Amino acid sequence: NRYVATVAYAQEQFDRGALHMLAGLRFSSIDVTDQNPIFLIDNTSTNRKMTPRVGAVVDLSPKASVFVGFNSGMKVPTGSIFSTPPKPEESSQVEVGVRTRALAGLTATVAWFDLTRRNVAIADIAHPGFAVQAGEQRSRGVDADVRWQPYAGWTFVGALTRQNPEIVQAASALLEGTQLFNVPKVSARIAGR
Repeated sequence: NRYVATVAYAQEQFDRGALHMLAGLRFSSIDVTDQNPIFLIDNTSTNRKMTPRVGAVVDLSPKASVFVGFNSGMKVPTGSIFSTPPKPEESSQVEVGVRTRALAGLTATVAWFDLTRRNVAIADIAHPGFAVQAGEQRSRGVDADVRWQPYAGWTFVGALTRQNPEIVQAASALLEGTQLFNVPKVSARIAGR
């Protein structure tokens, strides 16, 4: 089995006063050969896609900024058995947030995000051992992150994410609107190093 990805990209970043912008374009070509003689599978596919990436940061003051970003991506699912060559899994994400840099080594970020994935591999209930591709999965939510560096070499981190991970479109209407498996609605992290 082979998975060969060839990628070319261009990216430009510029700063104009308080505005910082980034724009990029990525061309991906992914050739997949998936052979599984046990299941009589012999799938070959060539997948090509141009995916953009843009972002901007505006400094409101030396201690605060707002940001916005959009990016998209593509990959071909592997590790599953498909009866026909799978379509590329596509993703897109939008994020908007605020970042502050306070005194005494304290920084904080709060962001709203919307992540969408299409053509995600899921188990084929009609054919055990095989996979099909679901229509669309989405996760929207808010992420908060606080970092404190009291001394050089010491950093403490606290993070909290509240999201709504759900299946938006699926082969079975029974799955639509249900929570994504293994994706928590609330997650938290505390660390020090």
